[in-house]
Amino acid sequence: MLHPIQRARAWPRRLDSEHGRNQLKLAAEKGLSPGSITHPLKLRQLADDIPAKLLDLTKDEDVRRYGLNQMKALAELPHEEQRKRLVEIERKASTNA
Repeated sequence: MLHPIQRARAWPRRLDSEHGRNQLKLAAEKGLSPGSITHPLKLRQLADDIPAKLLDLTKDEDVRRYGLNQMKALAELPHEEQRKRLVEIERKASTNA
């Protein structure tokens, strides 16, 4: 299972490098709704150290724990608050393990 952050990193490069490509065209090409393109792109607003952590996830359960909706909510916060909330998520995960 791949984390949505991988798409969030690949798609902008593709959108920027291919003349005339936009989110609607990319969505149609991938057989996805436009929202399915837009939502992962919001993860680009995460503090720089958070995507690096997400890219290192290898277990499906970890990918789900740090899922798209939870990371989108984090992305809307200031970077320092993102980091604090991520620590809370990690702490909760360790107590449930």
